[in-house]
Amino acid sequence: MATLTLPASSARTVVRRLYFYGVALVSFMAALVALNILLQTLTAVWLDRAWLEVVDFTYVRDTVAAGGGLLLVATPIFLLHWGFAQRRADEEERRSALRKLFLYGASLVAVGYALYYSYELLQGLALLALGEPALSTPIWPSKWLADLLMVIAGTALQAYFHTILVQDGDYGAEIGGAGALRRLYQTLAGLVGLALVILGVGGVIETLALLLLEMSERTVGIGWWRSGVGSGIAQALVGALLVRINWMRWRTLAVRHPAEAQTALRRFYLYGSVVIGALA
Repeated sequence: MATLTLPASSARTVVRRLYFYGVALVSFMAALVALNILLQTLTAVWLDRAWLEVVDFTYVRDTVAAGGGLLLVATPIFLLHWGFAQRRADEEERRSALRKLFLYGASLVAVGYALYYSYELLQGLALLALGEPALSTPIWPSKWLADLLMVIAGTALQAYFHTILVQDGDYGAEIGGAGALRRLYQTLAGLVGLALVILGVGGVIETLALLLLEMSERTVGIGWWRSGVGSGIAQALVGALLVRINWMRWRTLAVRHPAEAQTALRRFYLYGSVVIGALA
């Protein structure tokens, strides 16, 4: 029976890509974890005096040392490996599926951080707008700054990786697995955003319905409803933003590349959105 074997040069290329893109992705994730640890701790030390009175100085010192050490190790490793991959990025390299896997994987991590901390920040702001005392919100007195900085960092990094994808020259016209990776990324982003919108709006409606029932029964409420409404508003806003940005990019690609509009994953996303909306 005949067996399919790769040329030695092709095998070496695959191994090289696996190593450099794999190490770059892992070190990128580690650097973001370290940055988050440092921001959460340093902003608390700076702004939260009550927190400083109840925590041990040794804990603060060890946390800052661990986060700083991880950041100092992971960042140079990422820059070295990603820089090497960029210097070797000829036309064949830019169109490779493993490069796309790294770029979309890193984008997914960056978007995840931006979305999560946007949700936390918006939830806290919604609670403040609904009359919750500042000290009872999860973002006061220090977490709002750490959340804001993580949103900025995640958004900036995602924008950078998206720019690299566009500069590669085949964005929207990828061949084979590279195109499937992009469509899968956009499908997941759109469906997750839609789910957040539906869950957020549903949570607000449910909480307000319960509040009306409580008022009709003349029971005493102590603002319990603010958490549900604030969380729902934050979820809906984050989901709507994600759906909007993702769909604008995908629609632009479909206009520039008409074949994109007929792809299976795009159709799956559209029909899936209709079904999910109908079920909701």
